Amino acid sequence: NQAAAVEARPDGRIVIGGNVNHATLADIEQFYDPDVEIPVHRQSFTVVQLLADGRRDRAFGVNGVASIKSVSPRATTDSETRLADMALLRSGKIVLLGVDGRRRVVAFRLTKQGKLDRSFGRHGMTVLWRKESKTGDTFADPGYVVSDAKDRVVVSARREVCRRSGRCRAQWRYRRLAPDGRPDGAFGRSGQVVRTWATAGIDPPSIASDSNGRVLSAGSARITGRAEALNGVVLRLAENGALDRTYGDAGLRALKLAAGDNLNSVTTMTRDSADRVVIAGSSCSV
Repeated sequence: NQAAAVEARPDGRIVIGGNVNHATLADIEQFYDPDVEIPVHRQSFTVVQLLADGRRDRAFGVNGVASIKSVSPRATTDSETRLADMALLRSGKIVLLGVDGRRRVVAFRLTKQGKLDRSFGRHGMTVLWRKESKTGDTFADPGYVVSDAKDRVVVSARREVCRRSGRCRAQWRYRRLAPDGRPDGAFGRSGQVVRTWATAGIDPPSIASDSNGRVLSAGSARITGRAEALNGVVLRLAENGALDRTYGDAGLRALKLAAGDNLNSVTTMTRDSADRVVIAGSSCSV
């Protein structure tokens, strides 16, 4: 078992999302509650909901647990299957972001009660990115998922794009989904925005949605023509997905986490109620 994300509801209930192998889940159930049997799959995205006092909320899913099979019947391995992040919507529904057994980046949505919400995408699931080479070696690495005040969902991912010459560039990818799970055509091109960097850190960019529906994103990258070192970068996208040039330096803000450092890694970000950005990461002088 591996936890990937945790969220708190306004009433104090706690939602935990992660990856579960059926054997380990069976062992846990036998240890904690041998009289309860929970239907699970060989490999699944799993969400557990706890009451404010830490007891399992048995009104959620099946005895407090919701499991979604994330390995396609046509998959040959589940080694890449994993839940990357989770978000709570204002409606109380839950969106899960991860990779399925066919190495696709996918999003699922659960109802507030922990059931698969089949009104979302195609029978409860939306495929965001597919593998992009015949060998399956090139695919987007999922990052984070957030929701805005309109219950739209924004997800981030990272992809390395290499030419035959061996030169590689890193892409930060963003998709926005409408409340029904379909790509939001009002965002970027067909619901997607791609930002390409000469070099970027290995982690997908963190994201947050501000009070005006704009997307804030932070990560580590080298801005061509601006800096030689890998620095922390914050950008803001307007509601239509275009780079918001009223923010920072024409939409971007490059920063070092500490004076004199020339290698910086931004690992996460969030915003406060005043739309101020809080960034965390690490720095190293070499």
